[in-house]
Amino acid sequence: MLQPLLVVADVPLYGRTWTALAYVFLIPGVPVALWLRLPSVLATVGLAVATSVAVQILVAMVMLQTGWWHPVASVTVPSVLAWVFAALVLRRGRPLPDAGPEPVATPWRQRVVDAGPTPWLLLAALVLYAFAVTHTDQDLMSAYALISVMPLSYVLALGCIGAAAGIELSAERQRERWLLLTTVTLVVVLFTYQNGSDDVAGFPTAWLHAGFSDYIHEHGAILPSYDARFSWPGFFGATASLTTSAGLPDATGLLRWAPLVYNLLFLTPLLLLARRVGRRRRYAWLAVMLFFCGNWFEQDYFAPQATNFVLYLVLLSVLVWLGRAAGTDVEVRVRDRVRRWWHDGIGRSVVRLARAVAAVRPERVRGVEAWQYVAVGALLVVVITASVVSHQLTPVVTILALAVLALTGRTRLRFLWLAAGLIFSLWFSYGATDFWLGHLQGLLGDVGQVGSSLGSGVSKRVTGSPEHLRLQYLRLATSGGFLVAAMIGLVVRRRSAWVLTFVALTLLPFSVIAGQSYGGEVVVRSFLFAMPLFAVFTTDAVAPLLVRLRPAARASVIAVALTAIATSLVASRGANQRYERVTPDQVAAVRALYAVAPQGATIADFSPFNPLSLGGIGKYNYPSLSDDTCFSDTDPGGCIAGVAPDYIYVSSGQLYYGTDVLGLSPDWSDRAVASAEKLGYRTIWSSDHAQVLAAPTAPGGTA
Repeated sequence: MLQPLLVVADVPLYGRTWTALAYVFLIPGVPVALWLRLPSVLATVGLAVATSVAVQILVAMVMLQTGWWHPVASVTVPSVLAWVFAALVLRRGRPLPDAGPEPVATPWRQRVVDAGPTPWLLLAALVLYAFAVTHTDQDLMSAYALISVMPLSYVLALGCIGAAAGIELSAERQRERWLLLTTVTLVVVLFTYQNGSDDVAGFPTAWLHAGFSDYIHEHGAILPSYDARFSWPGFFGATASLTTSAGLPDATGLLRWAPLVYNLLFLTPLLLLARRVGRRRRYAWLAVMLFFCGNWFEQDYFAPQATNFVLYLVLLSVLVWLGRAAGTDVEVRVRDRVRRWWHDGIGRSVVRLARAVAAVRPERVRGVEAWQYVAVGALLVVVITASVVSHQLTPVVTILALAVLALTGRTRLRFLWLAAGLIFSLWFSYGATDFWLGHLQGLLGDVGQVGSSLGSGVSKRVTGSPEHLRLQYLRLATSGGFLVAAMIGLVVRRRSAWVLTFVALTLLPFSVIAGQSYGGEVVVRSFLFAMPLFAVFTTDAVAPLLVRLRPAARASVIAVALTAIATSLVASRGANQRYERVTPDQVAAVRALYAVAPQGATIADFSPFNPLSLGGIGKYNYPSLSDDTCFSDTDPGGCIAGVAPDYIYVSSGQLYYGTDVLGLSPDWSDRAVASAEKLGYRTIWSSDHAQVLAAPTAPGGTA
């Protein structure tokens, strides 16, 4: 809460970046959540994080909309709110608990014995992982991408984690502490390997987002009519404030460990959701681990989507907790339901169902009073507002989920979906006009085009070299496997009174496919939003089989299954690593290019797999040499001459995109460079992974 003092004084404090990150995720949410006094620790932690992030986004948005950008204010407002609620918490106080008899201290030797093999397995996993990271050379990747350079020690590390998970999940009395440590170790090993085994963060879109944030950081405003994402600038504004708060020159310092941070933030709401939705509480941790092992979507990079997914998970998990924590789930035989529907007839049954839904209202959770429900509702409105101004797709899925919970009578906060719809409509109508003005016909043209959305989201991605195709098929098989297993789990849960709600919440993310193609990303995003419940119901599907096994056999099955799925995640998640990778010399080439290129210059590339957006947003024009003639097997010089850029940026990512996805010959980029040189272009930068060419008339283009 003293972060404003660090910003004003600009103290070069060691670890200031992590201090600033902690501030973003904890202030003012922690005092606010403590003031609520909710009986669930998981709900309290989730609301604390979501509230903090939402406030940071909204403060940045207010400054952007009013034209008064000041980074000190962006940290002062949350701090003031935190101090106010901290004072309320301290003023209220709490009765001191009965001390009781003083617990007898357990000797450390006995504690080591009681801990069993789990800590040693986790320690071995971390040692093996460290060895794997330091012995992975991504320059040696084949067309099979990341898994082609994955050492055996990494698989052994996953095996140790799987063994620890099997032991803890099969124990007669589960130990939450060790299950938490096992899951955290799994997250660290899975989601730091790609960036940790390389020198800088990959995924060029993350560098683009850093460029957007740096533009706001430098100018204190958005760049109109540049990119659709600037119509939802909440995330970029909050990142610009964070950059100043962390004392960083730009946002690139936040990219490398973003997947780790985001997946750790997913953990709390995922566990709350798994405990309240899953049939067997003891396998909630297994559902969480399955989610992480199936999270190949790569939507946890530095992006508005990852931030908004955290907000979505918190909102959904808290509402499901409030709806299901009041009592046990009532099970009704499907046969009895069908008989009643058959006896009453369709018309009378529909009327009865509608009346029941309108009348049903979950009981209050024990220990949660009316004012606390109102306060939680107010906080969720804040979270929804932050989501609406920072992402295009997440608010739509949120509104659908809220509508399902309200229309099936599973929440006391029935107004939320209407409030969310109103906020979304207002922002889309007035705040995002730069996005839809002039593009309304195209937006409406996508509505109902399910085949087109599926084509751009699936069939157009399953192309390329044989090796790349196999990795894409693995991705499809992973998602399809979880989908089928989740459907089996829903059949297992068919007697639950919540079964219709569960089915709707699980499948509703796929309804957005009918609304927008989302640049070919809508199918991946739909699976992302469905994956938490996929993991829960997959666990429900396999749990009846697991409970029949002896503890040792159960532990072995869990260990082998988790190790196998986690290993396949490296292949599916890292399928595009050859061309999505960013290297230090590529970044150096961009900086060298911008050092000589005058503002307004045109800088062309053959595909967007590069860090060109670093420091160039609003300063340069970026035409793409992506016409079919540019990849011609004869002479792409005509394409280059037609665009006539001042500079051409060629990178290894563009080369591998051509060979792995487009099926071009390995020498296609050499031929493209040779064609450019015939037109008078001259190489002004060259390294292992990047090459910059300048036109004869451009600065640096003459000898």
